[in-house]
Amino acid sequence: MAEYLHWDPGIRVGIEEIDLEHQTFVLLINQLDRQRNNPQMAPRLLQALAKYATFHFQSEENLMYANGYPLFEEHWKLHLELLEHLNNILLRFHGGKIDSTSCMLAACHSATKSRAG
Repeated sequence: MAEYLHWDPGIRVGIEEIDLEHQTFVLLINQLDRQRNNPQMAPRLLQALAKYATFHFQSEENLMYANGYPLFEEHWKLHLELLEHLNNILLRFHGGKIDSTSCMLAACHSATKSRAG
């Protein structure tokens, strides 16, 4: 089975810790893609993705802050928006307003959007 999302070494940021965390996002998204039609696993994987995003964003923000990153506040706000979006997807999924496939696609869009920020 082909991967939904591929890790591209060309998008490395050059900080090993952050690059590994970004690679973990790719792994989680691909797991979610493989399980998108599994009503037991899709929500669990989506929840894992949301929790991992929270961890990763805090980790990234700590490094940015410690190193005086000039766009820290802008990046922090992007993280807040993405977390809100992921949490809204989870709420809509648990409320029966979207199915697992829609949920997976929305989550993947959010996670890949975070890499652009």
